[in-house]
Amino acid sequence: TICSCLNVPKEAENKYIFLCTERGVAKKTPMLDCAKIRVTGLRVITIDEGDSVISVQLTEGDQELFFATRAGMGLRVNESTLRPMGRQARGVRGVRLREGDRVVSALALTGKGELLTVTEGGFGKKTPIEDYTLAKNRGNYGMRTIRITETNG
Repeated sequence: TICSCLNVPKEAENKYIFLCTERGVAKKTPMLDCAKIRVTGLRVITIDEGDSVISVQLTEGDQELFFATRAGMGLRVNESTLRPMGRQARGVRGVRLREGDRVVSALALTGKGELLTVTEGGFGKKTPIEDYTLAKNRGNYGMRTIRITETNG
């Protein structure tokens, strides 16, 4: 099944494709590696059994990345913590997950704004991006972005 579509501008040679899976695996691939995609398609990430891609974003290579988990955790890191990899690579741990948790959203942030978090129950919370500590390294749990309760979600 399709998980994401990207609008790729003609001048995207110097950009990167950022992918994230449900189990927290993250990958950054140079757009040039995907320049010659065949009509039949091309593998852009190797997925572990039971995992699936949940997010695909186009990045500049120097942005900030944000991972949000089902349990209400969020991790903000510099894109520079993720080295570029070839098409066949599996990727690296982007965010650490607790038992039963999974990544529900992964974003390439643009500028300083607010992040809107919405629960399954329809409850929304806006938080300034600066409120999330910029982690020095990827691969940790992050911080609480929203407390999930019976009331909100």
